[in-house]
Amino acid sequence: MKIPIKKGEGDVPEWQLVELQGELELRQGDETRMREEGFEVGRCKGDAGKSVTLTVANHELVGNAAPLRKPLVVLERVVSDAGDVQFQVRGVLREKLAFVKPPRILVSKAE
Repeated sequence: MKIPIKKGEGDVPEWQLVELQGELELRQGDETRMREEGFEVGRCKGDAGKSVTLTVANHELVGNAAPLRKPLVVLERVVSDAGDVQFQVRGVLREKLAFVKPPRILVSKAE
């Protein structure tokens, strides 16, 4: 059985894969909000040397950007009114951000 894969309209966005060691825990109620509205995990900054910093709440993670050996494609399953199944390309992953060191805790000075 062949399943058609179609490119969506316009350019396909290029995304990055984020590789973390450990877990991100959501507060109660955040999971529902994340599905409905999207969810911002933190702020990510990079420089020309491929070093990347991710700040999540009061934690700072330092990592590196590296190309993937093989690009990955993000597909969305679409079922037509007639029941036909096809997949649309939603994004392409060519690079990963790897954070392998433990996070550094950011402490603000008391005033």
